[in-house]
Amino acid sequence: MALASHYPVVVVGTGPTGLTLAHLLARQGVATLLIDRAEAVVNEARAVTIDDESLRTLQNAGVLEGILPDIVQGYGVHYYSWRCTVFARIEPKSLEYGYPKRNAFRQQRLVHAMAQALPALVTLRFRHELLGFEQTGDRVRVTLATPEGERSVDTDWLVGCDG
Repeated sequence: MALASHYPVVVVGTGPTGLTLAHLLARQGVATLLIDRAEAVVNEARAVTIDDESLRTLQNAGVLEGILPDIVQGYGVHYYSWRCTVFARIEPKSLEYGYPKRNAFRQQRLVHAMAQALPALVTLRFRHELLGFEQTGDRVRVTLATPEGERSVDTDWLVGCDG
């Protein structure tokens, strides 16, 4: 399907931040173009810990229920010295705001699930690279390299979430 000539928001980057933003915008009724120059979402862990506030954000985005089974909630860590003695323990126990403060996850599972669950208001395009942008009055003209060639799209907001 061809790109539209205008999107209220263009988000660059399909990591956890870009995907979360796209979900949050869609829940507010905002059509979004989500692009990444890669072939697909990352298939490696770049992050491994997620806190309680991030879990609440994913809950607000409407995606937590589908990914919570893959998250190890409330795990702790013991740090050992070179002499094999424990010098620090992090063992979060509180659930002050509904979720443990320290949780383990696999980023690749999270982003795959979030990409699969994108609402219809989000147009997801891989192999689309941001080449440049220019402010034009109350809009931004975005120039993209796509598999079909160079393309320009107008947007009200351009958000970089590409690391």
